[in-house]
Amino acid sequence: MASSVPVARVLVVGAGTAGVAAAEECSRRGIDVAVIDRLAKPDPPWGSWPDLLAPPGTRSAAAALPLRPAEPLDSIFETEVVAVRRGEAVTAGGPVLRADSIVLAAGSRFEPAVVQGVRRPGSFVLDSPGRYAELGSAFGSADRVLISGEGARGLQVAERFSTSGAKASLIVSCWQPSEPSPPVLEVVSDAALERGIAVAPGKVDRVAGLTRAEAVLAGGEVFPCDAFAFVPRRVPRAVPLDAPPGRSGGILVDGTLRTRVPGVFAAGGCAELVGCLRPGSTLGAEPSMSGRVAGANSAGASVRIGPVRSWSSRVFGLSWSKTGPGAPACRALGMDVREVGRRWHAHSACTLTYEKKTGRVVGTEVIEPADSPSAALAPWTAGSATLRSLAYGSLGSSDISLISDTARLGLISWSGC
Repeated sequence: MASSVPVARVLVVGAGTAGVAAAEECSRRGIDVAVIDRLAKPDPPWGSWPDLLAPPGTRSAAAALPLRPAEPLDSIFETEVVAVRRGEAVTAGGPVLRADSIVLAAGSRFEPAVVQGVRRPGSFVLDSPGRYAELGSAFGSADRVLISGEGARGLQVAERFSTSGAKASLIVSCWQPSEPSPPVLEVVSDAALERGIAVAPGKVDRVAGLTRAEAVLAGGEVFPCDAFAFVPRRVPRAVPLDAPPGRSGGILVDGTLRTRVPGVFAAGGCAELVGCLRPGSTLGAEPSMSGRVAGANSAGASVRIGPVRSWSSRVFGLSWSKTGPGAPACRALGMDVREVGRRWHAHSACTLTYEKKTGRVVGTEVIEPADSPSAALAPWTAGSATLRSLAYGSLGSSDISLISDTARLGLISWSGC
């Protein structure tokens, strides 16, 4: 039987963004903390991977060496945790590590690519920093690039290719965290077309070619290409824990990020919030915030996060943000909601999801030029405002005219007005 070895007062499993944020929070509070990770060297943050698409000869220093979280001083690498119990983490072939509290920050994994021929030369499954770098090296010989898979990340990949002069097309099979509302999708699609990028929904059936990827079959059509990039969907990485998983396979946590095992917390892409307005969604879009909360509470604090999740991305010089669920997710939960949205300008749109009875806004989605203040203020609105308060200024700012104008549009048809 493996012996138990004291490690620290808090043990953090995972040295990614969420794990490092948790460790830093513990250290800031004067708590002895150690971090363990299955990799010899943690990957750079997932959000920085598209920077590796720049060809090696033109890659900036930041792109050549993407920013990664600082490695904690007390770290255990190349050691996988195979089970977690109260106060203990069991390692593969090694000792049982003991700690007063454990923070699980194992992140997410990529779903396997099942498209026929997707592993042939000239086809790239973007499931690691190395694959992004390999695809970037193909810039010089690729005039026509077809991208398929997860939409938001696919747009960022297509944008990098468009700057090199390659003709890029994107076939979207899924959106994370959810599909854009129609006005926002219209702005995104038109902004892509301005860069020569065609965006269409669909699913790739097969990658064809004699010795390398030369064409893609999708929806009964043949799309010739010089390179094919597949952007897989991310799902929570499983951590053996004596508690039932959430809807998407993540570790269920409450508002303080405590799991159902006493003394064990979870953050980042492996954590799934109980009572979230979008069941099954993880904290993967908020790794730093959730890591800090889990770290603080593992050190004895009692910090809470709300059930409303936020997501943001930048593409084509636009800032695109979502807070709370959209109308389809709300209706799936049995909520009686309405949706009001409009494309206000060529590069701006806003959609609000609100309760029919009360007019309370439960979800916002905004896309605007990156330097606009509305997108930055959108997360303050969902769940804490009504159509009336947004329309007539309880926030008291002319800087949110896009949101206010959309709220006034909603008031026209709101049954409670």
